[in-house]
Amino acid sequence: MADHDVDRVGGPAPHELDLRRVTSRRDLLKGAAALGLVTAGLPSLRRVGAFPAQPRHDTGTGGGPGLWNGQPVTEPIGLSFEGTPKRGGHITWAWIYEPVPQMDPQLPTTGDTGDLQALYSLYDRLTNIIPGTLTNGPGLAESWEIAKGGLEYTFYLRHAEFSNGDTITANDVKFSLERFANPAINSQYAWLNAIDTVQALNARTVRVTLQYVQAMFLDVVGHATTGIVPQRVVEKMGKEFGKNPVGSGAFIFESKTAGESISFKRNPNFWNSPKPYIDGYTLNYVPDDNARMLQVTSGIASAGYPVPYALLDQYRDVKGTRLQLEPYTNIMFIAPNLKVPPFNEQNVRLALNYATPLETINKVVFKNAAQIANSAIGKLQYWDPEIPYIPYDLDKAKAYLAKSSVPHGFTTSLLIVGTDTDSVELATILQSSWGQIGINLKIDEVDIVTLEDRFFSITNPNYDLCFFGADLWASDVGAPDEIGELMYYSKKYDFGGLFYNDPHATALVNQATHTINETVRKRDWGELQRYCLSVNPPGIPIAFGPNVSLVNSKVQGFQCLCSNFWPLEDVWINS
Repeated sequence: MADHDVDRVGGPAPHELDLRRVTSRRDLLKGAAALGLVTAGLPSLRRVGAFPAQPRHDTGTGGGPGLWNGQPVTEPIGLSFEGTPKRGGHITWAWIYEPVPQMDPQLPTTGDTGDLQALYSLYDRLTNIIPGTLTNGPGLAESWEIAKGGLEYTFYLRHAEFSNGDTITANDVKFSLERFANPAINSQYAWLNAIDTVQALNARTVRVTLQYVQAMFLDVVGHATTGIVPQRVVEKMGKEFGKNPVGSGAFIFESKTAGESISFKRNPNFWNSPKPYIDGYTLNYVPDDNARMLQVTSGIASAGYPVPYALLDQYRDVKGTRLQLEPYTNIMFIAPNLKVPPFNEQNVRLALNYATPLETINKVVFKNAAQIANSAIGKLQYWDPEIPYIPYDLDKAKAYLAKSSVPHGFTTSLLIVGTDTDSVELATILQSSWGQIGINLKIDEVDIVTLEDRFFSITNPNYDLCFFGADLWASDVGAPDEIGELMYYSKKYDFGGLFYNDPHATALVNQATHTINETVRKRDWGELQRYCLSVNPPGIPIAFGPNVSLVNSKVQGFQCLCSNFWPLEDVWINS
């Protein structure tokens, strides 16, 4: 192949290509509700360099830096990498997720952070997220070439083994990616697939041809559900493989108690030796906020996640622990059911945005640790901090409402997680504020499972407005493509409660997601951010929230990726 047709990673910048418009898309399958309801993330290796997880400085027009404990939360606070990494020790983690029901990466799970964290530990992927960035770098693929304007990727595999000692081959990669691309197998995430064919050129070279240009393809092959599995073992074990998995990740499955805990131990065949440093780790399901924190302060657990904003001050400075606040892709927002009048009216949604006191909410509810949102999809690649957030302006809110079918207001309800103090406080503030423009807001308090079931029902989404609080909506990718498609792209198969349909937004998403021209992508995603914030918003963006953990002071290298996952192979314990 001629040199000018190939873009080698680490080599020259990709040449531009004409926009490839895609006018028909795969129907979303029901399992696509795994989106990022606190799910995973995938950035992409750009020849122009890595995207930082956040700009080093905010201008203030995009919500300004939050101030927590006198510090702006625009960079990580509380990360610790003291001492020299050494092997040994076991991490116990108290968190809010139940153990993954099964561990085959291409078969359905609940799709939440808890499940995908386990898959990240058990299986390595062709690419991996670079900590502190929104970008993917090498994983099982040491390098790759991009050809035919972004339609062809050739991956060169490093020498690596599965946990059973078998060598990972191109045939295993081909087998795994074809399973990922098959909706009959991967009913949750096959909608991310753009793969046409996968070829094993030799034992350590794989060529993937795409159906169309997919800008985030390098991100997709870093997703937990593209984890590489051993073909021989999967074909022999069938569905039993999900109970006794064999992978190439840093850890091996050890044991599980359904509904309570799951444990992993070090993979002695992990290619990135001497990692992992710890002998293993256990994830304990602790749904009560105070109980999680007390497990850490008492020494029962090494880390607790998440820490509600309501408890930030209480655990600000507890001896033997530290609070970690890390920027990531989470956005807290209110999603209206656009199939229910009057939320199908643009003027009503604009009125709600202007009637929402974002600065008060950030101060009272989020303790100034969050950042006021100036985007409907989060601070992803191409996020523009210069775009101003929607200010609190009751006069404008009343003016927009006056142009709607409900000029004097209406009665509605907000679906929230009732056990979440932050959500209850926010809903109470909105009751007061929205009431000033004639909106009578009732609070519908449910548990998290019920909220998800009611919102993500394809056939009967049962809500008027739904608030997704901290850690409930984080992107699976550092690129904006995944959530941008889900929220802005009109599809034949609706994604649960998301029913936004705007031709201008759809056209912009279509252009931005089907080109590897960085100039075009930056332009279109910037326009989408502006348009879907202040012209025709799909909902009410509230704040970008940091990822907050309470960690034992002896635990080092405990760092959250942009996708809301933790590479625990990097963790070590100081004596």
